[in-house]
Amino acid sequence: MRGSRSHGRPHCRALRRHGGPSPGAQQPRGRPRAAFRAREGLQQCAARESVRARRRWRTRKLPRGTRSRPQGCLVTSLELETPCNTQLYSKIKIALDSAYMRSQSKERESSSDSDDEPSPEEQERTLLPFKGYKKILLRGYFLFVRESFEHTSFTSGSMTRLQDIERGISISVTLRDPRAVHYPELGRVPDLYKYSRGFLHELAVVEVLVDGLYNKRMNLNNDLATWSCYHLLVKTDSSLVAFFMFRRMHMPPMFDMCQDISVRFDMPLSSRSPAASQHPNAGAQGQKTPLFYNEICTTANSITASDPYNMWYVPLARRKGRRRYKDLIQLRLDSLRFDHAMYAFLKRQGGIVPSYQKLVKGFVLAVLRLLPHAHVDPHLVQRLKDPVALASDEPMDYVYNIKALMFGIGDADESADRRELINRFDMRLADYIGICIDELLAGSHLSLAILTRYLNSMEDDFYKQVTRVLAARDSCQKLRDVAAYLMHFRSNDFSKEYSPALLDKMIDAYRIDRGVFAWSEVVFNHHATSRMIEEGFFIHQYAEDLRHLEGTWNPYVNLVTDLIEQYRDDVIMERVLKKFLDIPQPADASYLPLLKCLIGMLRRHSGNYKMVVIITSILTNFSFHSAVFKDHVIRYGVATVLIDNMLSNEDQIVLSTLKLMINVTKTPEHQQEFISHGVISNFITVLEVPPRHRTWSPLAQKYYARHIEIIGYSAGVLGQLFNSGVVRLTPNQLEYITEVMIFSFHVGSSNPTVMVMIMFCLKKLPKSGAMYIRIGRHVIRSIAMNLKLYRDDDFVVNSLELLLDLTTRVHNCAAMRLLGVLEAIEEVPLNDTLVQIANKLKERIMRKTRCLDITT
Repeated sequence: MRGSRSHGRPHCRALRRHGGPSPGAQQPRGRPRAAFRAREGLQQCAARESVRARRRWRTRKLPRGTRSRPQGCLVTSLELETPCNTQLYSKIKIALDSAYMRSQSKERESSSDSDDEPSPEEQERTLLPFKGYKKILLRGYFLFVRESFEHTSFTSGSMTRLQDIERGISISVTLRDPRAVHYPELGRVPDLYKYSRGFLHELAVVEVLVDGLYNKRMNLNNDLATWSCYHLLVKTDSSLVAFFMFRRMHMPPMFDMCQDISVRFDMPLSSRSPAASQHPNAGAQGQKTPLFYNEICTTANSITASDPYNMWYVPLARRKGRRRYKDLIQLRLDSLRFDHAMYAFLKRQGGIVPSYQKLVKGFVLAVLRLLPHAHVDPHLVQRLKDPVALASDEPMDYVYNIKALMFGIGDADESADRRELINRFDMRLADYIGICIDELLAGSHLSLAILTRYLNSMEDDFYKQVTRVLAARDSCQKLRDVAAYLMHFRSNDFSKEYSPALLDKMIDAYRIDRGVFAWSEVVFNHHATSRMIEEGFFIHQYAEDLRHLEGTWNPYVNLVTDLIEQYRDDVIMERVLKKFLDIPQPADASYLPLLKCLIGMLRRHSGNYKMVVIITSILTNFSFHSAVFKDHVIRYGVATVLIDNMLSNEDQIVLSTLKLMINVTKTPEHQQEFISHGVISNFITVLEVPPRHRTWSPLAQKYYARHIEIIGYSAGVLGQLFNSGVVRLTPNQLEYITEVMIFSFHVGSSNPTVMVMIMFCLKKLPKSGAMYIRIGRHVIRSIAMNLKLYRDDDFVVNSLELLLDLTTRVHNCAAMRLLGVLEAIEEVPLNDTLVQIANKLKERIMRKTRCLDITT
């Protein structure tokens, strides 16, 4: 390196002499910015090294016999013999190479055969929108919309609003905060159906076009999460509204979160909008509606997560951080900290199972070997065979080895906290083994239901019989311990050890002490217990202990009733309760204790339409044949619950409630129970047309046609309540009920069942003279025509009785004769009861219209 005079800043002059930029120099044109920055770093590094070398040269010791140069002497050369020479050269070389690489670098083409995962920026570059669409970025998501849409929302918040001003269409996307799921201690998240009901009742809906589940059809980035969706397409007075409610479950990287995303499309019913084709006079514009619906479905399907965690196995050299997520999932899985859905997801998607899964499989194989060979499918045993380190015919040996693998071999002096930790894991292990038997091992070939049928197919009292063969007795005891372990009835004090004897104490409490059992001090595995109840495990295996002898006390029914009251999972309760629908009718009086439990559940789960429909169906079956069941249902306070459920937003809840009310309003005492709690005012609300349907008669007609079943069963209940004679109605209420029944009589003329209930209500309705004439003017002609069409006995009886009631006024008798009622009666095949009613009707019509014969 050549030098010069050391005046001022010689190192800067030396750099400039070699082509370096002067202080304050600008970036050269045409050179990449990255190369310029690398050059700048090179200059600073070289300047620092030059200063250090100059200082060392000034302070060095000269060898003996050498003269020092005087100050101001010209320096012709400078030799750097220190290691700084090598370091400076290396840094210069690296900087130059880096600058060249940055200036000449090109984007690497994506390849599915490459082992390296592309960066998130490269992933987004490959996910280009469709032709005519553009990409809209959300918080961790993106979707494709038409290029004509623009942002009209605020920059912050959970909702993003897009609008196409030319067509008048708007899109609203709402991202809810992610929630933790799949942990047993957390409650179950509400289903999308409930969210959709809330959205549906917020709108002034005129017509529901689509209402059901929707399948998302795009997975643009190989997302491992599972998507579910509920879709609504409704028509209001001024617009067409489409609503998609997405739920993204098992979100990477830990797969224990879920997030709800709602997408709403609003299309005005105007001449410039494609939705205008919904109008009858839309003409050629109607051809655009399918295309527009495809557009909104494409936008909804394209919503995609932009997170990079979409691979199970990644190269360790590049993705060590992401590998740790899988290790953490495995750690939680070994501790059994997830719920049943998460176990199934991890096994199905990633093949991740607990490290002791082979021991669980060995437990199941040992159980199958204990059963009689005639009751077990041999192909199932061959399918489950797997070489394991432990080979034992004792199922509980596998449980002991799993706990030893997780916690080590315990000693007698272990602390209470450690015992509690082990006992809690033991209960979760029993639950996990149950779900493995039910779903995870052999699919539909093996389940707890099949295993319970194997046990029930053996001889009675197989568990308790003592034979001469010791092996058979041991097998019985082992199977008894296995069944008790899977249900796992134990004390809620987990510092105490589990004992299968608690199940025997529970059975004895219902056999001897009539159900005096401390349920508040006991916990158990709900899934395995419910599966065994469904298949009749207790009634088969404890037949002698739970057999109903005399009286109304049934140990088995009371045991099942108390078990149901302990459940807090709606899915389990629904599955167990459906079994009661198969009880032969008329039911025995021993099922009476079940009524109190069912009515209590009906009160607690009034918002769950599935539970309400199942429970009301059970009560309807019980009360259909037996007056004793009706008395007990009323005694347990079902009237107040049903009156409240009449105002539910769910049509299925209202319909099932009205069906049960028809059964329990037969006697005056039961009718008085409903009337005293204000049921009439609720009926006015049920029959009332919403304000948005009153402005246009076709809208009201559509509303009644859609709810004709609810109106029909309401008419049946009202007819029975009017039959009591204690109902007091205001003139406005009486007039409104009459108008609704007359209008619905014509709307529901194609449904004989509905017409029967409406005619029954009109017959029992308290009427004045003008009301008789008004009803007769609207229904006599229709009845005369329908008598020629329908031959149903109920329809004929109610028609003749209503006509007989309307003959109170001469105007109606004259109308019946002129409209051909007498001729229609002659064509109807009548039995003995109908003949008496028909003769009485004809005699009254002829007597009151005698003047017409004289005139003619």
